[in-house]
Amino acid sequence: MKRFTPGPFFDRWQRGSVLVLSMVLAALGTIGVAAWISLLDARSHQVEQNFEAIKRRVVYNNSRALAYRAMYANYLHASQGLASDTTFSLPSGNGEATIRAFSPVPLSNESSVRNSCNGAVPFRSFSTDVTVDLTDGVGSYSWQYQLRNYNPVLGGELLSIHPPVDYDASDSLTSGSITVKGRAAFWDAAAKDLAPGLRADQFLLPNDIVNSTTFSNSSGASVLPLNYPIPLQTTGFVSTTPAYQGQLDITSSAGNSHNANATRLTATGNSFSLKGTTADARGPGPSTQADGPDDATLEIAVATQDTATLMTTLPSYYPLSSRILQAVAAKTSPTPFTEDEIYTIFSDHIPIPNDALTALTGTHQARIGSRTDELHQANGTWVSSDGNGVVRVFLEESDLPHLILDETSELQLFGQADNSAASAAAALDPIGIVVANSSGFGLNAVSLKEQNLRRLFLSISTEPIPTPSPGTYTYFPSFVFSGSLPFPKWAVIMDLQNTGARIDSSPVAGVTLVGGIRANRKVEVTSGTLTIERQYNFTNYETLLSRNAWIEAYRQ
Repeated sequence: MKRFTPGPFFDRWQRGSVLVLSMVLAALGTIGVAAWISLLDARSHQVEQNFEAIKRRVVYNNSRALAYRAMYANYLHASQGLASDTTFSLPSGNGEATIRAFSPVPLSNESSVRNSCNGAVPFRSFSTDVTVDLTDGVGSYSWQYQLRNYNPVLGGELLSIHPPVDYDASDSLTSGSITVKGRAAFWDAAAKDLAPGLRADQFLLPNDIVNSTTFSNSSGASVLPLNYPIPLQTTGFVSTTPAYQGQLDITSSAGNSHNANATRLTATGNSFSLKGTTADARGPGPSTQADGPDDATLEIAVATQDTATLMTTLPSYYPLSSRILQAVAAKTSPTPFTEDEIYTIFSDHIPIPNDALTALTGTHQARIGSRTDELHQANGTWVSSDGNGVVRVFLEESDLPHLILDETSELQLFGQADNSAASAAAALDPIGIVVANSSGFGLNAVSLKEQNLRRLFLSISTEPIPTPSPGTYTYFPSFVFSGSLPFPKWAVIMDLQNTGARIDSSPVAGVTLVGGIRANRKVEVTSGTLTIERQYNFTNYETLLSRNAWIEAYRQ
């Protein structure tokens, strides 16, 4: 067999192939190196851009936080808006926010309504919408900061216990049988503060609860507290200090007038101020009844004749003037009129002149005695003071204005005696009553009679001064429910500033509040039961109530 022996030409061909292969490999290597260098360059640019993006994001977030800080520090609690655009900035260009001018006062503005969906704040609220320009170091972006405000009780916190004043570490914040068919919120509480008798469908606890505790809903089943993030909220000022820790100065305050209940009631143009130490009575009658032609003779007759004779002769002179009616009330000789006789004479003059009614139920109240309330209700009286600190309010009267009371030691609230009257009262506009006692005067008792479906806002502020009765204090009044109907309903929202409540519903077995309670002292049910349900009818009601304010921000 012949063997192949390559010639010179074949050797040249083989060497050429190796050269081509080497060149291809060199080209591929060059391309690879170039690609690697290009990749490194691209990666370095990417890293640089990522750093720039992170820097912009940090500046942007700083700007958002700066805007929040500026709002909380300067505007959310304030009694005025912002007159001109104002820019806030951090050093070295690390954040900048420009807050555009706005005129509404955040805690009192009612011009627009917004809804929230986070569950931690009321679903419905008023809003002051403020445009804020936030920078990221390169560009500027427009945000809308909504300075929201609403009453927490009407918004769903049916029992709202703020940080207690003069806290007693050995005592709980609530006691007795309290069932909240909704949310109970505690601004500052420890496990021992929540007594076993308290039940609520939801518990909202802004701070941590230490130690173990059991929460029960209104049906008695165990529940866990909500873990919602709670936005920082304010009630305005306490003295000259912004109130962001749940402090309350919302009843009648010159330093916090833009969120004071007395200010809101006065602004309605339908309010009446009354001191419990000044005798007064107001109803549908005229302020006075002018003297008649026979008044001089009648005045002598009233002073000298016996009551039996007068009961037969006086009707021929009807209607009697205020002068003669007051003489009837003041008669002492030869014998005074009996309660029934005075009731007959005065009820014959319904609507009774206010000055005569004041004299009878104030200066000479002992003469009408046990029939005082009956006469007021028959007359359609809407408020009276006996001059000794006792104020009566008749809630079913449509002419009843908002009331601002001072120097009141006892407040008697008359509801409706039957369901028909209660249904009629439910259709009336809501009414507000502020008890802003001054000069150390304390409210010792609140009497709530029968039932009441007229929406009532009751705001009480009292001085923490001991009363003459040992062991009781003016900031811890009794709330006694009484009447002919068992388990009545009372449509009322209470603001109790520096005021607790000792609730006794045993005369009617138990009571249901349709509304709720906000307080910064202990709420105690001493006897009977208390059930709290939500009030859903906010028409003409929400504007009367004190507010909390918070911030929500959205990109425009």
